[in-house]
Amino acid sequence: MSGALLITADTAIVSGVRRLARRTGVRLQIQPMVDPGMVCEARPAIILLGADLVGAVTDDVLPDPGKVVVVSDAEPDANLIAATARRQLRPVLCLHCDELQIRQRLDRVVADVLDRLRAAGYRIGYADPAHRLRGYLAPLTVSDRRMNARQAVYVTCGRAACGDGVPSLSHSTQRSNFRTLHRRFPTVWTDTVSGDLTELGAFVADLPASAVDALCSLTGTDAVLDPADHLALPDEEITQSWSPSAAIALYQQLRRRPRQVWDHSSPQQVDDLMWKVVAASGIRPVHNGRAVHWPIAELAPRFAAQLMAEFRRTRPDRRYRITRLPGSRPSRHRYTVHVGDSARAAETVSTRFEAVLWAWAHQQADREKAASPRN
Repeated sequence: MSGALLITADTAIVSGVRRLARRTGVRLQIQPMVDPGMVCEARPAIILLGADLVGAVTDDVLPDPGKVVVVSDAEPDANLIAATARRQLRPVLCLHCDELQIRQRLDRVVADVLDRLRAAGYRIGYADPAHRLRGYLAPLTVSDRRMNARQAVYVTCGRAACGDGVPSLSHSTQRSNFRTLHRRFPTVWTDTVSGDLTELGAFVADLPASAVDALCSLTGTDAVLDPADHLALPDEEITQSWSPSAAIALYQQLRRRPRQVWDHSSPQQVDDLMWKVVAASGIRPVHNGRAVHWPIAELAPRFAAQLMAEFRRTRPDRRYRITRLPGSRPSRHRYTVHVGDSARAAETVSTRFEAVLWAWAHQQADREKAASPRN
């Protein structure tokens, strides 16, 4: 682990050190007891030892006493100073009196991480860590310099990873990196969210070393963390783009009768038929890396023809009886639909086509209900 290791069972020390670590951007690991094995495994850049556990330290516990800073929540007394001297530990730093010295040591620990992130092209700023509870923050809440003592170091990673929003504002490589990083490090990010775009972001103190390495590996504009995810992304976005935007555009291109059949079809029937037309015609939507373009003008007549062909192929059976009710003139005729032997009309409409369409939709619904696993 890069960062700091805090060894203490004192909740006041934990609270104070955690606040300073978050402010400076140092990733902090906390151990409630002195454990030589855990110290070696953590491999911290600095060890903050709580004054409450100085007495538990022996020669073999801390492999490198030069990395150790003893931290106290109160002014150290003579006994504590003597105990640290016997163990050749650094002088005790009080959280209240020596905060500046503690921060300076933490600043030196995180300096390399911040330099790497800046060199990779990411913006380092400052924001209130209270936003972590929501999981996101607004762009204007991030400042380039520290505005108050509450603010913590924050990194904006939109150059390499962006999420939902207006697709044309980000490239597929950025969207792939965004979801890959969220998948690999699900609890790390506090993204920058605006009305048009979501940019990857995090408080630097939340970033494990592996996340920093992943971010710094994305040095080029076309750098991709997961090639398999990037390859699958265009097809997924094409599928997602069909409904509702492309579907509405296609519907608007249809004439009256195909629209009526569409209105009486289930969403799944329309979707299945659309992809059937795409596969049969070879006229596919195109993903240019930023957005999906649907060739609606070319697809609309083919879809309409297939929709009407499907309607005629599955016309209602003999259970449905259509009767004309003469009016004073043809435009005032009415048509009733009877189902089975019922003498009562199930529906009354203005045209014979509407009557056939109602019976067709009723029959389709009955068939879907019969095919449902619950029946």
